Amino acid sequence: MAVAALDSGDRQLAEDLVGKLGAQFPGSTRVERLRGMVLEAQGEWARADALYKEVLEGDETNQAAMKRRVAVARGRGDLAGAAKLLKEYLGTFQADAEAWEELWEVYLSLGMHRQAAFCAEELVLSNPQNPGHHLKLAELLYTLGGADNLRTALAYFAGALELTDGRCARALYGATAVAAQLQGGKPGERLEGEEARLCQQAAQMLCKAYREQCPAKLPLLLDLLKQQGLEGAASK
Repeated sequence: MAVAALDSGDRQLAEDLVGKLGAQFPGSTRVERLRGMVLEAQGEWARADALYKEVLEGDETNQAAMKRRVAVARGRGDLAGAAKLLKEYLGTFQADAEAWEELWEVYLSLGMHRQAAFCAEELVLSNPQNPGHHLKLAELLYTLGGADNLRTALAYFAGALELTDGRCARALYGATAVAAQLQGGKPGERLEGEEARLCQQAAQMLCKAYREQCPAKLPLLLDLLKQQGLEGAASK
């Protein structure tokens, strides 16, 4: 997490307080971490990183110091460096869902969608009851494209819908988008059976929601569904 910048008055107060803590608790890694965060707030990225490295020399598995190094890298704008540090961190603390989510975010910023999808898979495994994790993975698989990825994306959109009792508009739109991609696919790729019924049901649920909540925009939705080959389902 990034540290907010400090004005001159707050900066001096922070330095004074950390100095007093350092005098009271000499050698404390927590105090050193606070000292590093003050440096981050001042934009002293190199000094902050050097301080966190010193902490890690004494305790190479210090979680807080490892995470602060990630924050420093992101503060510098070094996303590739942040990704490398997060991978190293997760090599030791694999169960840290927040770190997986941050790595997912960094990979997205770098345009590395396949790697981001791997992070989203880890998030689903860490908390399968969170519909947001299912959406993350579904949307990335949709972005990667290809019949296999699209069919898997549909399964995760369905998971998000199941966890939200069908009230997730993003998942409904996602399911119809998958239908649009596979509707005219080759034999063995086009949607059939349960998958086709799921996309049709998603279209019906979207129309129902628009009729109830924003009927003025229903024609726009119907035009979209027509383009996706789902106008028959939308009319039911």
